[in-house]
Amino acid sequence: MELVGIAGLEINQIREKVNRGWRFLQFEETRSFLVFSQRKYSSHYFIAPNTSHWACARKHVMISALFGWWSIPWGVVGTPMSIIRNLRGGNDTTQQVMTQIEKRIRAQEHPIRVDIRVAQPRFDSTTQRQETCDSDEPLWAQAMAELDNGARRNGLWAKMFAEANGDEPSAKAAYLVQRVAELKKPPPTVVASLRSEGYKVEFDGSRWTVIDPGSSIARFYPSLQDLEQDFPGSLGRPSGA
Repeated sequence: MELVGIAGLEINQIREKVNRGWRFLQFEETRSFLVFSQRKYSSHYFIAPNTSHWACARKHVMISALFGWWSIPWGVVGTPMSIIRNLRGGNDTTQQVMTQIEKRIRAQEHPIRVDIRVAQPRFDSTTQRQETCDSDEPLWAQAMAELDNGARRNGLWAKMFAEANGDEPSAKAAYLVQRVAELKKPPPTVVASLRSEGYKVEFDGSRWTVIDPGSSIARFYPSLQDLEQDFPGSLGRPSGA
């Protein structure tokens, strides 16, 4: 069980918030792959009363809308059910979550922070408002924009398309998952250094492209090692320049 939005709270504080109307909500996704469909459930989001659930639900609605239909009959049946349920506020799991927490307290097992994985929230530095939704959402949006705008990684797309046996919806789903995993990784030191100096550095799956700041001059490198050799020490200018 993963709870989002309770980091730093003691059990008495959670009880008090629940008594004041806070609720744990869980959303669902329907994903289909030709001959079968899969329904997955999200983390349990701790949401304040009179607060819109849409910020937490929209990612799950989008995934179902894009990847839920591609199976007959269960994808066609399950997808609208997931979307409608999420739009209506998801599943209220407050009682279920609190029951599990109370059981752990009574059994004097490990502290709650060991037994239940707690996703760390983000805070707005101005309003100190806790954001309880998935911080990976911008990465999913970036990966989706690559597909929508024709800027996808051709090498990665070809691999996903082949592994999906030519099924485009399945290939798109696999591409998004792989791209988000890649975007989460920090860039190599030389790449981060060059980008900080204004260079545009991209990798298309087969080679690195470096475009000088303020110009359209592009250099191509088949490997990261070649790039590091041409920019020793990440000085922002190629060797011999």
